[in-house]
Amino acid sequence: MTEHFIRLRGGWTLTLADGETRHALPSTTLRSQPSGFVLTRPFHAPSGLGPGDTVALRMEQVPGVRRIRLNGRLIFESSAMSELPAELDVTGMLVGRCVLVLEVGGSDWNAPAEGWGHVAVVIRAREGG
Repeated sequence: MTEHFIRLRGGWTLTLADGETRHALPSTTLRSQPSGFVLTRPFHAPSGLGPGDTVALRMEQVPGVRRIRLNGRLIFESSAMSELPAELDVTGMLVGRCVLVLEVGGSDWNAPAEGWGHVAVVIRAREGG
């Protein structure tokens, strides 16, 4: 299988208690948001997917993620025992214009010094397909 990464860096809307701003990831400024925040990112679904191809949402350096929604559908929610996996399978969920929403916060989140939020769509294409 071959892998293709679509990094979701720019184009995020950062929603805080006092309003919204445009934002890019990874970010070192999110460390100063102790009460939490919401990040929203529209993007177009990848085209040209073939039979047997898979699509995943890869999340790295994203401590404190409480919920992830894709096109309004809850695809991850933390609990006392759950931990965000490195990848979430989203095969079949990306159609047309997509919207990814990350809800982050709580008293126990700690942003990495090197930047919070490495987010990508990973396409795994079946060889010969």
